[in-house]
Amino acid sequence: MMMHMMKVIRISFLVGLLVCAHEVYSQQLSLSSQYHQNMLTLNPAYSGFEESTKIVASHRSMLTGLQGAPQSSYVSVEGQGAQGKMGLSFIAFQDRTDIFALTSGMVNYVYKAKLGEESSLNFGLGAGVKNYSIDLDNAKVNNTMDPVLFGSLRQNQIAFNVEAGVVLHAKFLELGAAIPQLLANDPKFVANNGDILNMNAVRHIRGSIKLNFNLNEKKTVVAYPLLVVRYVKGAPIQWDANAVLDIKKYGWIGVTYHSNYAVSVSAGLRHKGFGVGYAHDFSMGRVNDFSKKSSELILSYQFGNKAVDKEWKEKMERDLKTIGNHNIAQEEAIEELEETQEEKEVKINELEEKVKELEGKVEEQNELLKSGAYNTGGNNSGTGNAPTNGTDNSSSATASTTGPMRKAKAIHFTDEAGKQASKGYYVVIGSFASKNNAQKWKKKSEANGDYNTKILYDSQLKMNQVVVFYTDQQDSAMTERLKRSSTQKVWVLNLE
Repeated sequence: MMMHMMKVIRISFLVGLLVCAHEVYSQQLSLSSQYHQNMLTLNPAYSGFEESTKIVASHRSMLTGLQGAPQSSYVSVEGQGAQGKMGLSFIAFQDRTDIFALTSGMVNYVYKAKLGEESSLNFGLGAGVKNYSIDLDNAKVNNTMDPVLFGSLRQNQIAFNVEAGVVLHAKFLELGAAIPQLLANDPKFVANNGDILNMNAVRHIRGSIKLNFNLNEKKTVVAYPLLVVRYVKGAPIQWDANAVLDIKKYGWIGVTYHSNYAVSVSAGLRHKGFGVGYAHDFSMGRVNDFSKKSSELILSYQFGNKAVDKEWKEKMERDLKTIGNHNIAQEEAIEELEETQEEKEVKINELEEKVKELEGKVEEQNELLKSGAYNTGGNNSGTGNAPTNGTDNSSSATASTTGPMRKAKAIHFTDEAGKQASKGYYVVIGSFASKNNAQKWKKKSEANGDYNTKILYDSQLKMNQVVVFYTDQQDSAMTERLKRSSTQKVWVLNLE
């Protein structure tokens, strides 16, 4: 009969049933105080929720000091795939309470439907097996001759398990719902005398709501409240209220209130992908009379974090940009120095040209003095000063058109096209040994409005004469010279 089986287990488990009846009766699934660090333990739709591959291991001891108290352990692996459109995870649990044990393994798949830039809807489905076991060999009994104890004392029952979940993620809001033990299997243990013990795996419902508040622009410091509700038919609703401060790079600290059971404080550290956390439950109510301690340890390793990789990439880009800016600044400084050097060279060249120009003028004056080419005045009778080169210098200039004049042979002069210059009178405004200086002087004259300015080359004196006026009449040439003599030094060149 069923009473035989109950006699076997009542000694070791009765106290636990009395002090935590609300836990045993309403929840066949393990309880945790750090699920906020691994949400797929609550809902399969959280698998691959983060942009990384994550491995987590945890162990929880409840009601320390109470014989046969619950012990829970799990290992999980999760990651993303298909460019973030899907998530995968595997999780293995083992829960042990006195002579009862449950070992399970689940594979979860998640499809992520993108709803907007910062919102998505995740659908999760998990499938696996559960192994229920009972170990009557370790039972504490009053009657060792109870027929239940004869025969197979250790029994196992395997059942399939399916879970489903959904999570809505919209900016700072995460809203989730899950149904563990969807199949609600009913594994049976048969005693040696034919008695049957049903485990009655009951379908559960879990709901969660989480609000993420980013405390900095990079979203690396987050504070969030998290409310979790559990429901199973025939029992009161249980709920947890969590408040967590999570610094992504360094760790977290949190406080959890388990309704009618305990207040839990948790804290964890992270370093280079590794994480370690610890939670301690401070029991309340009737449970506190039997055990004051429940503790939980969690270890994790995270790699391939796209957010971290992105941060590293952005840092590298900033560093490269800074280096690039320095290089640009150096290049600009070099260009500025080169421009300054070029300006100096231009000024030096200009000064050299001016020196050459002055030297040409001095040379020109010396040649004029040597040739006696100046006629310092005269009248219509030709009594002006004669040149000293021995040539005939009779002048037809009148008294009103006196001025310096040089006579030369036209055969010694060529124009810019290389043709022999025409005979006549030329008004000269400059004489240069350098052709380059002569051309500059010509351009300057043209800029001042003398568009007929030309250059004649004197092959005898090796000089370039800049002329602005030509005529075959001496009077016209002398008149033009007088017009200009007030603003510049000019003379008349008479080519015969």
